Amino acid sequence: MSEYMEKHNVSRLIGAPPGYVGYEEGGQLTERIRHRPYAVVLLDEIEKAHPDVFNMLLQIMEEGHLTDSFGRRVDFSNVVLIMTSNYRSDLITDRGAIGFIKPMSEQSYLHMKTALTQAIEDSHSPFRPEMRNRLDEIIVFRPLGKKDLKKIVDLEFSKIAERAKQRDIALYLSPEAKELLINKGHSPEMGARPLRRLIEHQVEDKLAELIISGEFSEEEKTREFAHVCVVCGKREGSEESDIHLRRFTAEDLTWALEMEFAALRGALDDRGDVELTPEAKDWLVCTHSQPGKGAGPLHEAIETLKDRLVQELSRPPYSEGAALCIALADNQLRFRPMETDDLEWLLDDELALLGRRLSVSGVSLDVAPDARMYLMRKACVPKLDARPLRRAVEEEIEDPIAERITRRLIRPGQRVRVALQDGQLAFSTAEGAAPPGHTEAPVAART
Repeated sequence: MSEYMEKHNVSRLIGAPPGYVGYEEGGQLTERIRHRPYAVVLLDEIEKAHPDVFNMLLQIMEEGHLTDSFGRRVDFSNVVLIMTSNYRSDLITDRGAIGFIKPMSEQSYLHMKTALTQAIEDSHSPFRPEMRNRLDEIIVFRPLGKKDLKKIVDLEFSKIAERAKQRDIALYLSPEAKELLINKGHSPEMGARPLRRLIEHQVEDKLAELIISGEFSEEEKTREFAHVCVVCGKREGSEESDIHLRRFTAEDLTWALEMEFAALRGALDDRGDVELTPEAKDWLVCTHSQPGKGAGPLHEAIETLKDRLVQELSRPPYSEGAALCIALADNQLRFRPMETDDLEWLLDDELALLGRRLSVSGVSLDVAPDARMYLMRKACVPKLDARPLRRAVEEEIEDPIAERITRRLIRPGQRVRVALQDGQLAFSTAEGAAPPGHTEAPVAART
């Protein structure tokens, strides 16, 4: 609504008065509602508008109609009016640690909502009492969490990948590179815009430089796809991590499979949970490794597997919300119910993913055997699946480590030791790698 900051621009909403330029065109708001009476109207950053805009909205919200410059009565009774505002957005800022974006607790959210409500009701607020009294609801959004930022990265990266596809370039984003982009691009004060600029600078600009330098000239001659992956690596002459673009190799199929299978699991929603055994992962990677094809064959195999999985979950003995394992038997992938013995390798995989996320921040993870048994006991629930185990790892290990990183108690280059003490997990830090005799959590997926 910054277009309507000046008093003379307010008339554009209902139309210019007779004798002024634009009288014949009608109002930008009234004309659209007159032709489409069933509509949702979004007024973005309403606090930037001139006070006369608020006076006009009072008429709409109270009487349900507005008269335009031609004297026509425009009905707003079937319009949903939504106004957004950044007023006192400094109260929403949640300063998290580099490497982890902590989810806001319910108590913190209620405290923030109360503070914002009081700020809106303040006498210096642009929202006068008669305006607030006509609002049906005031909704306070939570700050962007890590899951939100992952979706934003996926969305922005998909736009670049789609444009690259038009030039016969298949682009892949590794989990570590995604983690690094989130860590560097997250700004509580600025929102997601710095993340978008970072992706443009670190991925799009570097890809453009490769194209200009003739890196893909051979593929252009043969009209074959060039497969490029975005990975995380050390900056030359420094210990700091940076984004690099390189050719897709057979070793990249391991993390490509993880991402493809995570998308498959997400597509199932609440219909069930599914996991791949380590042997099934190795078989999929080996059988779908084709030089010059990237992750294309693997993607097609996962899509076929998804169709089989949906059919399997729709018939007995499986029911809604069932937990399945995809295992290798007679050199073929078979479905079977999840068993208690599966928890051990599932825990290995979860700790491997956590270890890789920590490695982006220069931190290594060491989980003692008694701590592993504690996590597996928490995951043994009547309805066995991998979701309780994932929650246990997140709540018992990842969140406490995030809290310590927030308070600067864990620094890059340190190793975090997790052990069982007095029936609870205890954390300690040390410099460098794990000493002899310690059981270290895996920091890379099985290959």
